[in-house]
Amino acid sequence: MDEVIAGWAAHAAIVLLHAVQLEAPKVTGTFAASMYPSVSVMDGNVTIRISASSGKPKAIWIRNGTFGHEIGTAGGFMWNPTGSSEFAAMGPVVHPGTHRNQFGLRAINMVRTQLLSELAAEVMTAMQAAVAETRK
Repeated sequence: MDEVIAGWAAHAAIVLLHAVQLEAPKVTGTFAASMYPSVSVMDGNVTIRISASSGKPKAIWIRNGTFGHEIGTAGGFMWNPTGSSEFAAMGPVVHPGTHRNQFGLRAINMVRTQLLSELAAEVMTAMQAAVAETRK
């Protein structure tokens, strides 16, 4: 049964990854494109994690929102050479904060029914095959 669950989990991770990428905010698409899945199956428990390759907790900031805050130090030069709209500024810059965006939850809700239905079908097929094998 562990093999059945592991096979389903690998498939589910890709389905969930695509849903999260679809729901993620996309100014440039770089954040969504940097996402990748990881799967853990232990004792029948499945954990699917969708991560982004940034070293910053951007997904948490997006999910929870942020309060207004200052970025940089007084007189400090800031430059963003990799953003789609490059900027240079003298710090500090006052960032107004962001609203919550529950993109991950929307993605899970989008695929939950499909994935649970597929899991049920996989388990049922495996159980039927096991019963048929014992009757031989």
